[in-house]
Amino acid sequence: MNRWWSRVSLFGSGLAVLSVLAAVSMGVLWNTAHLFPSPDETANYFFTNRFADTWTLRAFDALGADFDGALHPRSVVSQAGILLPGSFLGLPVLFGTMARVFGERILPLLTPILFLLSVPVWYAICRRFFSPTVARWSAVLYPMLPPLWYYGARSFMHNVPFLCFLIFASGLFLLRPFSSRLRAGFWKQHLDPLVGGAFLAVALWLRLSEIVWIIPSIAILWWPVRTQLKRSWIVVALVSFILMMLPLFLWQQRTYGAWFRTGYTMEAQETQEVQGAQGEFERKIGGVPAPRPDAQKTSTISPRADTLFPFGLHPRSALMAFDLYVARLFPWLIVLVMIGLPLFVGKMRQEKEKGLVRRTYLQLLLFVSAYLVLMYGSWKIQDNPDPRAVTIGNSYVRYWLPMYVLALPLAGEAIVWIIQKVGKTIFARRVAAATFFLLIVSFSLNSVFLADTDSLLTMRRTLLRSAEIKQQALALIETDAVVIVDRADKLFFPDRHIRVPLRDENTYALIPRLLLRVPVYYYGVTLPPQDVQYLNTIKLKERRVQIHLVKTFDAESLYVFEKEAE
Repeated sequence: MNRWWSRVSLFGSGLAVLSVLAAVSMGVLWNTAHLFPSPDETANYFFTNRFADTWTLRAFDALGADFDGALHPRSVVSQAGILLPGSFLGLPVLFGTMARVFGERILPLLTPILFLLSVPVWYAICRRFFSPTVARWSAVLYPMLPPLWYYGARSFMHNVPFLCFLIFASGLFLLRPFSSRLRAGFWKQHLDPLVGGAFLAVALWLRLSEIVWIIPSIAILWWPVRTQLKRSWIVVALVSFILMMLPLFLWQQRTYGAWFRTGYTMEAQETQEVQGAQGEFERKIGGVPAPRPDAQKTSTISPRADTLFPFGLHPRSALMAFDLYVARLFPWLIVLVMIGLPLFVGKMRQEKEKGLVRRTYLQLLLFVSAYLVLMYGSWKIQDNPDPRAVTIGNSYVRYWLPMYVLALPLAGEAIVWIIQKVGKTIFARRVAAATFFLLIVSFSLNSVFLADTDSLLTMRRTLLRSAEIKQQALALIETDAVVIVDRADKLFFPDRHIRVPLRDENTYALIPRLLLRVPVYYYGVTLPPQDVQYLNTIKLKERRVQIHLVKTFDAESLYVFEKEAE
């Protein structure tokens, strides 16, 4: 008993140290200029602070109201000058409440704290349903999983907090930690479904769109044990879930004017209008439009299927995305999973006691993986300015986080099997285990911090340089000015009014009207001479406006628009 406990204590201590180191490293991107790598994070930070200060997610922009809501950055929508979140409301509401209670300094710590709390819950789930050794390796792989580690550092993205609350809810539903200890009283026995239903609702606050696969996943888990669950347990979970979802719909009604309206629907409509008007400039000069992370939906499917697959259904594109952003991006993980899958199936057939549990887990893994790959893989996403770049920063990786995590027990099965095959003695197995651990840590460190242009260290250098550029550029731009950008809205919002993008007929028509009220600038990749000539002699000439260079910052430049003299 003492030997067993010492092993558990040693493993628990090691896992805690590993998790804390991973959580601490998640602060690598935080900076005093409050700059973020994506417009989603910039908007979430802005509305988080807005909610903390005013208990509202609406910000009025008087100039934007005068121009019919045409002034706002990406990931923000405008209703007649009222700036609204273009994404899910859960993160600014949840984080804004924490900032209201504990102060703004808590904000960069919230995602790492949720990550830390999810590690022992994930281990407990794996320990309950898999062998102790497989559970330990699954728990070790969890904090070292590159997508989880990476997006944990992107602290104002929804994905890791969503996953953490989903794990919390799963732990309460599957393990029932309170019910097994608190015997007396109805509410003590039903504390697990009460809190679990609330945590599941909070997860959907953060990413409501995931309800499409979460409901079937619950059905997969519920079906084998449906006769063992008390009706009161199910009722309490359902009531708790519904009651906790009500505040989200109330905030949507208060923010957008309708219970079931979101910023995504408004932003999608606006993006479609911009794309339709954006092509003339590129066609006339033979240029390439500024890359945008937009969806391209070309398939025609039934309205019912359109709800399940809002980006169309393209199996070939989905498989290609899976190959690029799973098999090629994390080859060591896919190799371990492919080795562990037949081993897992073999044990599922041999072990009658846990056969049902293993079958249910495998069904869940296959369903979640198939749906997420088909849904998001059918969406053509281009987050990187280089369309050929395959990096960990691409949105496919964060959308597929649940699939990566669910695959960890299969990777654990493979590691345990390889160690047993390689190590004939206890010493040899320990050496093999240590080697595996060091290899996984090195692979993960490389993927997260070093590998490509989207790695955390590269991103940190970019943000620090952006902070310098921001300070210098703002000194040249009047406080009431409008800055037209393609991708640099995250640099200037909310310090200046923003219009996105430049290459849009509506923008060209808007510039003369804006110049009657405020100074107007453009900031973006330095324009080639032929682009400037085309703008000044054709596109802007007819509107009696000219564009002139103000200052160049590395590969980007600041330009000013001026009215031609009468």
